[in-house]
Amino acid sequence: MAKVYAMKAQKTAKFRSKRPTNFLSRLRADKAGNVIVLTAAAMIPLAAMVGGAVDMSRMYAVKSRLQSGCDAGALAGRRVMGGNTWAANSGAANTQAVKTFNLNFSPSAFGAENSTVAFTEASGTVTGSASADVPMTLMKVFNKPTQTITVSCNSEMKIPNTDVMFVLDNTGSMGSAIPGDPSGQSKINGLKDAVKCFYQVLAKRDAGATASTCGSAPVNTGIGSQTQLRFGFVPYSTNVNVGKLLPTNFLANTWNYQSRVVNSAQEWRPTSWGAESAHVPGSSSGGPTSWGRWANTTYSGYTSVYSPRSNCTGLTPPPNQDVSQGSASGSTFQSRETVVYPDATQTSYYSSTQPFKSYRYQYTYASSKCTLQRQASNTWNLVTPDTTTRSVSWTSEQVVQSPAYTYRQVSTNISALKSGSSWNNTIDLPLNISATVTDANDDGFERPVNSTVTWDGCIEERQTQQNTDGNPSDDWNAYQFPFSDPLPSPLASVYDMNIDLTPVAARAETLWGPALKNAVWGRYNGSGNTTSDVSTDSNLSRNNNYYCPAESRKMQIWNDPTAFASYVNSLQPTGNTYHDIGLLWGWRLMSPTGIFASENATTPGGAQIVRHMIFMTDGDTVNNMGDYTAYGAHWWDRRETNSTNSGDLVNVTDSRTEALCREMKDANIQVWVVSYGGGNSAATETRLQNCATNPNQYFLVTSTAQLVQAFSGIAARISDLRLTN
Repeated sequence: MAKVYAMKAQKTAKFRSKRPTNFLSRLRADKAGNVIVLTAAAMIPLAAMVGGAVDMSRMYAVKSRLQSGCDAGALAGRRVMGGNTWAANSGAANTQAVKTFNLNFSPSAFGAENSTVAFTEASGTVTGSASADVPMTLMKVFNKPTQTITVSCNSEMKIPNTDVMFVLDNTGSMGSAIPGDPSGQSKINGLKDAVKCFYQVLAKRDAGATASTCGSAPVNTGIGSQTQLRFGFVPYSTNVNVGKLLPTNFLANTWNYQSRVVNSAQEWRPTSWGAESAHVPGSSSGGPTSWGRWANTTYSGYTSVYSPRSNCTGLTPPPNQDVSQGSASGSTFQSRETVVYPDATQTSYYSSTQPFKSYRYQYTYASSKCTLQRQASNTWNLVTPDTTTRSVSWTSEQVVQSPAYTYRQVSTNISALKSGSSWNNTIDLPLNISATVTDANDDGFERPVNSTVTWDGCIEERQTQQNTDGNPSDDWNAYQFPFSDPLPSPLASVYDMNIDLTPVAARAETLWGPALKNAVWGRYNGSGNTTSDVSTDSNLSRNNNYYCPAESRKMQIWNDPTAFASYVNSLQPTGNTYHDIGLLWGWRLMSPTGIFASENATTPGGAQIVRHMIFMTDGDTVNNMGDYTAYGAHWWDRRETNSTNSGDLVNVTDSRTEALCREMKDANIQVWVVSYGGGNSAATETRLQNCATNPNQYFLVTSTAQLVQAFSGIAARISDLRLTN
C-alpha cells in the first residue's frame, strides 16, 4: 500500500506543477495562443519605428529643398546685385532672391506648411534664412508635435586670383567723338569712364565714376585679402612707353639711329698771350699833304721887299717851318700781326701822333722888285711808331667745317641713360654746333657741342624679321607658343616676337634701345621726297613723325582707387595705330614665363592666377613709312619690310597682330576684344573678332554708353560667383 500511495503522491505533485496560478501564467503556459498576442504587442513599437522613419524622411526632404531654395535665392540675388547696393533698383536683388527661392521650394512640398524666407546683405555678402513647418503623420499617435525646419545660406561675389591687362588704343582718332553719340564725349574720355567702371565692378572700390555713368552706384568694400587682383596697362599708338619698366641691362649701350654728325676738324687755336714787352720806337713819319696859296709876308731878319732889282737871284728865303698845333698823344694800339701755329710770339704795333702845320717861303720878282712870300700847309700829324711782342699759347680744337652736318645712320653711345640700376631721363649727344666763339686771336669759329636729348620711355624693338615678298600673311606660320630660342626656322633671326626671351648683354639682337625723338632725322631730296642718300643739307633733313603714349604699368594691386583713376585720366590720344606693338607688350608684361616670371608666375603664396587681356581699339591699322616707331624710322631703317609702301607696312602689322592673338589664346590668356566706334573695315572687324578667345568675348560698340556697358559686363563675367557656406 505504501508503494501505491507513493506513486499517487508523485502524480499529484506532478499535476500541481503544471497548473497555472493566474491569467498571464495560464496564457503563458498556453502555447497555442502566444503568436497572436505577441504580434499584437509588437505592432505598437513597430508603428513608432515606421512612423518615425516616414516623418524623418519628410523632414530631411523638406530641409534639403529648403537649403537648395535658400542657396539658389542667395546666388540669384547676389548676381542681380552685382556691383550695386542691395536696395538698388527698387530692391530688384531681393525680389529676384525670393522669386528664385519660391521656384525651388514649393510651399506644399512634402506637406510642409508656413514656409518663410528672408535675405539680407552686408559688405557684399548675401545672407538668407528659410524655414517651414512639417506636421507629423504617424508620429502624431505618439504625441509628437509639428517640427519647424530652419536653414541658412550665404553667397558672395568672389574673384579668383586674377590679372587684368588693359591694352588700350590711345591713337589720335581717340580724341574725336563718335558721330551721333548722345554723350558727345571724345572717345578717349568715354574709355576713361569705362575703365573706371570696370574697376569699380571688379575691385569693388570707388574710382569716382558715378552711378549715372556706370549704370550702378559704386561700392567701396574691396574684395578682401584672400584674393589677389592686379591690373596692368599698355596704352599704345605709334609706340609703347615701357623702357623704364625694364632693368637697365636689358637695353643696349650702343644703338643705330638715323641721325646726323657734325662735320669738324682738329685745328690749333691760340688760347692765351704772355705779357707785352717794352715798346721799341721806330722811325717817325708824316708831313703836309696839301698847300694853300702864296701870300706876301714878313719874316724876322729877312727883308720883305728888295727894290729896285732886275731879279731875285742871290736872295735866300727863310727855312721851312713845322709848327706844333698841340701836344703829342700817348702810344695807341694799331694792329697785331696774324700768327700761325706754331708761332711762338706775336708782334703788336702802336703809334703816337702830334698835329703840325708847315710853312715854306720864297722871293717873287715883280715890278722891278723882289717880294717875300709864304705858303701854309694843311694841318698834319707826325706819326711815331713803336712795337711790342708777346708770347702765344696754342690748343687743339674741334672746329666746325662747311657744310656743318652730315645726315646718315649713326652708331650712338647711349649708355649715359643708365645710372646703375636706375634710369636717367636725358642724355647729352654731339648733335649741334655752338654759336660763333672767338679765340685769343680774335678769330670767330664754331665748335661741336652736346645737345640734351630727353628720353620719354618709348623703345625701339630688338631684332625682327624683314618681309621681302610683299605677302606677310605666311611669315608667322612657324610662330608658336611655347617659344624657343631661337624660334623655329624660318624665324630663327626673330627676337622681338619671342616674348619670353630674356635679353643677354653679349647678344645685341636680344636687347632693346631707347627711342630718341630729337636724335633722329629723315632725309629728303630737293623735291621733298624721301631718299636714302647721305645728306649735308639741313633744309632737306627733318625729324620724323614721333608719338609716345603714357607710360605703361606692370601688373600691380591697385588698392588706391584715386591712384587708379589718376593714371586712367593721364591717357591722351596721339599718333597712328600699331596694334601689334600694344599686344606684344601687353602679353610680355603679364606673361608668367617671361622676363617678369618672378612677379607673374603665381601669387606670393604660390596660388595660381587667371589671366585676362582687355584689348580695346577704335580703328583700322594706320601705318606710315614716315613714322618713327618701335622699329625705327621706317623708310630709312626698313626693319619690318624692304618695301617703301605704307600699305605693305600695314599688312605686316596686321599679320603680326593675328599671330599674337592666336598664340596668346594658346598661352591660356582670356582675350576680350572691344571694337569702339564702328566704321572699321570688314577685314578689321573679322580680325578683331578672331582675336577674342571666343565670339562671346568680342564686343562691337558704337557709343560711349555701350562701351561702358561692355566693360562693366566683362568685369561681371570675370567675377566668379561662389557659395561661401
